[in-house]
Amino acid sequence: MLGVDTGGTFTDFVALQKGELKIAKIPSTPHNPAAAILSGALLLAVDESASVKHGTTVATNAILERKVAKTALITNAGLEHVLLIGRQTRAQLYGLTPQAVPPLIPRSLCFGLKVRRDASGRVIDPLSEREVRDLAKLLQERDVEAVAVGLLHAYRNAEDEQRVGDLLTALLPGVHVSLSSDVLPVFREVERFTTTVMNASVTPKVSRYVAHLSEGLGKRPLYLMQSNGGTLLPAQVSTQSIRLALSGPAGGAVAAMHLARAVLRTERPNILTLDMGGTSTDVALCPGTLPYAQNHEMSGLPLAVPVIDIHTVGAGGGSLVHLDAAGALQVGPKSAGASPGPICYNKGGTELTVTDANLFLGRLHDDWALGSEGEIRPDRAGVALALQKLAAAMSLTQDQVAQGILDVVNEHMVHALAKVSIQQGFDPKDFTLIPFGGAGPLHMCALAERLGMTQILVPPTPGVFSAVGLLLAERRLDQVKSVLVRGDDAALPALLLDLMEGLRHDLLAGFQPQERGDVKFQWELQMRYPGQSHEIGVPLPEVQALGTCLQNFHERHHAMNGWQKEASPEIVTLRGTAVLTGPDVTVPRITPVTEPQSAAAKVYDGGWREVLVAHRNAISNEISGPALLVQEDATIWIATGWTAAVHESGALVVTRKEEAS
Repeated sequence: MLGVDTGGTFTDFVALQKGELKIAKIPSTPHNPAAAILSGALLLAVDESASVKHGTTVATNAILERKVAKTALITNAGLEHVLLIGRQTRAQLYGLTPQAVPPLIPRSLCFGLKVRRDASGRVIDPLSEREVRDLAKLLQERDVEAVAVGLLHAYRNAEDEQRVGDLLTALLPGVHVSLSSDVLPVFREVERFTTTVMNASVTPKVSRYVAHLSEGLGKRPLYLMQSNGGTLLPAQVSTQSIRLALSGPAGGAVAAMHLARAVLRTERPNILTLDMGGTSTDVALCPGTLPYAQNHEMSGLPLAVPVIDIHTVGAGGGSLVHLDAAGALQVGPKSAGASPGPICYNKGGTELTVTDANLFLGRLHDDWALGSEGEIRPDRAGVALALQKLAAAMSLTQDQVAQGILDVVNEHMVHALAKVSIQQGFDPKDFTLIPFGGAGPLHMCALAERLGMTQILVPPTPGVFSAVGLLLAERRLDQVKSVLVRGDDAALPALLLDLMEGLRHDLLAGFQPQERGDVKFQWELQMRYPGQSHEIGVPLPEVQALGTCLQNFHERHHAMNGWQKEASPEIVTLRGTAVLTGPDVTVPRITPVTEPQSAAAKVYDGGWREVLVAHRNAISNEISGPALLVQEDATIWIATGWTAAVHESGALVVTRKEEAS
């Protein structure tokens, strides 16, 4: 089994073969992400029959960079401006010149059909197939590559959407068609249409990428990581590409929960995850379980598919350093990426990055080659020259500027961690920080101290930890459906059972009978009192526990708002999750590939001082900071006042000394 996480700077590999764990970390190939994956599979000599679980950024980057297929929206006449108007909310409430986030497709590619159904799904104005055929000719003339179809009340009756889709598929060969009733059958047209447009616009690029990768992998089965922490089959990409957005960060959150349960010995650990890679940092607060969000935002656009609730900031090891108009030091959000990368990579980079600052301050060991093939030898001289120029411009010393770079990027990450914890009513002191990514363990102590945290859990392979999460990911499928029925409606149990059977069928599709296991279901009812415009999600343990679920809604509503009603609530949306349980995957400790060695080096820690530099495999019990621990995929900085103890799993439990707390 091979887990592959593609990042903006490095592509990470974790291979599990015959009970042995192997890892690799090689520079990404942004022009063709599949090239790095195939190189890594060759480097690790992965069996031709081994399954591959992959977290990809293709869909994410396409939306963030607006490099999507030329897409048209077909909706009802009169709704052609729906993407442009949106919810009419203002992100900068007091901004004098607020700038709305533009939709993915322009108004000139939004078209209306004279078709209409009412809220119950009954026909008001019938669909004209001739109108659809005429529109297909226009789309062909405009060289449209994809079409999103979103009609009013299609969540209740999808017949018109289905017919439009069938006609366009026949009339426009090679053009992808996404239907809102397939992608997101829920009410609230803005979110449904926008998510469907995202799906349609990224599908051509994602489908080509997946097809190319599948061909290169040969007989190896391919599974794709979804934003919800489960895997998706390549055959389902053509209709559900948007579910691959944020797939890489989801792997890290899954792995963090597995590790925390094993080390902290509880089924509901409180953890804060910090995934600091080369381009960005992803953080998530997990109060005993993975946090899921149905309504998310991506590049300022509503994304209404279930995702693990992860907050991202443009702060990574490759984040570029610059001075703003006032002469203040700024870090990010732009990144040096994989090519040319930081100056210290000696691959043509000319702008300072966070990685360069860490190297100059001794927190990256000069003699330690980066990348699994040792192809990157850190270049400190080039970094010193660039720092000298910046220091002269700021009238500071090189040491002060380098430390300032770390302080600024740390501030960005502290703000991100505070946003998912303090601003949500959680005290970080009650949580354990789990840092990973290539740069996370370098900054962990400074961040924990700023937030008052006293315990850190460093994974055995932090630099490729998201790829470990891919190995652990289960086959998972989410589905939501708006029903708008009262809680005492006699038809509700039948609606739940229909959704269950649909989920079971879609989940097992593509699997051979011998590959199928038990299917577990999880339910949530989105409910409100009649007349309200917002819903509260309440878990439903099983269909037979409907009465208990309704009572729980009353209690939760009272806890949140201070009042409740006697009336039966209205169930707006059913949310179901099906999980295919397979054999447990045990990730063994990595076998040391080098003889453990220790040395001493000078590191800047408020001043230059000599500290211990040791290979992580050399630590069998505990070590007190300041110290640097190096390994193949990451470097760990144990700051003054912290002690790291080795857990039987291979993880490091890093705690503040009593006298320093």
